[in-house]
Amino acid sequence: MQALGNGGWRILLPPEARDLPGGLRATLAEIAQRLKTTTTGRVTIIAQAPAPALEHSFARRLSLERAIATRNALVAGGLEATRIDLRPVGRQPNGVDVVDILPPGAAR
Repeated sequence: MQALGNGGWRILLPPEARDLPGGLRATLAEIAQRLKTTTTGRVTIIAQAPAPALEHSFARRLSLERAIATRNALVAGGLEATRIDLRPVGRQPNGVDVVDILPPGAAR
């Protein structure tokens, strides 16, 4: 887990991981409580996954699975699901295995 300069957080994942490492659940619960008590507005989860050149749909599905797993962890930590937007971007030109959690108003 890394802090981002815009007030968000980045989760670094192993290649092709569909779920979050178990050790992050407590950290995500703390982040959920912080977002719940100190912010209003919508939280954005941006998930990426690199994939072989011809497998756009694989990268998109994997990104969606990662975004959903992150949302579920934040909801379990107390953040309302209705405040969370998912952005599974799939493969990007310099794709990496990451999920970014952006607080309301944070620049991408």
